[in-house]
Amino acid sequence: MGAIVLHHGSGASDFECVGPAWDTSQTRRLFFNVRRLLSVRGQQDALTLLDAIPFSIYPATNHFNDEFHVLHAELPLTEYEPLRLIQQEKRRAAAEIAAAVSESSGPYIRFVAVGLAQAVPESWDVFLCHASEDKDAIARPIYEHLEAVDIHCWLDQAQIAWGESLVSKIQDGLVRARFVLVVLSPTFLRKPWAKKELSSALTMEVESGRNLVLPLLCGDPKSLLSTLPFLGDKRYLIWQGNVAQIESELRALVRRQDQREPLLADSEDSSLRAEFEKLRRRILYVTITNELPGALRDLRTLFIDHGLVDRPHLRPFFDAWLSSPFVSIGAPVPNLLTGQQIRQMNEELRGLNF
Repeated sequence: MGAIVLHHGSGASDFECVGPAWDTSQTRRLFFNVRRLLSVRGQQDALTLLDAIPFSIYPATNHFNDEFHVLHAELPLTEYEPLRLIQQEKRRAAAEIAAAVSESSGPYIRFVAVGLAQAVPESWDVFLCHASEDKDAIARPIYEHLEAVDIHCWLDQAQIAWGESLVSKIQDGLVRARFVLVVLSPTFLRKPWAKKELSSALTMEVESGRNLVLPLLCGDPKSLLSTLPFLGDKRYLIWQGNVAQIESELRALVRRQDQREPLLADSEDSSLRAEFEKLRRRILYVTITNELPGALRDLRTLFIDHGLVDRPHLRPFFDAWLSSPFVSIGAPVPNLLTGQQIRQMNEELRGLNF
């Protein structure tokens, strides 16, 4: 396979990934121990490389049908190209990572390689819904301006190739678009196909509960909206060749939507947060000292399996209290922690914000 090969172990020089990547939690647990090993050895370049590239572990083979594993990642062009230029400098670091994986009870890594991720747009910022008669005068100038300022637009002539299904491509574009800009003109109102696109967009808006349809009126507002009363309560823009204003309004909408995404992530993390709070209470209110190692081991597992060790505000607590011998091997707490240390740990635990 085509890739930047940063490390090549013994054997043939070709490889092909033949199965799914290792389970995420299993890989994260292994990489946690690899990082500790690299850190103790002072192999900072290897540690930096491992943190910079989202490696996964894949089973692989070659033309001899050998079986082995590879560390592989795919990077976007903006990250792939700088690495390609300095790949010679990174080979020692990659070899150190491969060795540390094997020494940390991981598989033998024959290759450490990085491929170029193919750029395929998964979504569009705006879908341009319009009548074909309005394409040259209105839709195309909007498309060309927005694309030039890195706002990605879906326009039928640009996205539908010869022989492709009009219906499926348009539906795909509508589903993947953040917003649907409707070029509403007298011509539009006479086009059953254009009105069908608008109807689909409005249905998706109702079902998703988010602002999706953006009316751009090309003509007398009262006349245009009289036939589409369901657009009457929406704020609209009037077309006056004002592509800069359309750009500005779209950027504001995109920023507003991006600011809401963390709230969605928070709701998805609610079960994880609940488990964290349960373990925090269990540790803070433990009544038998010898039960503390088990509670801390469970918290350690939660940190590792869900990537909490990678959150900067949580990592210091992990390093200070969840990497101690009594956590990993279950030694009695009184032998390793004083009462003052336990009180200090509890105070820090109380102050953690998930």
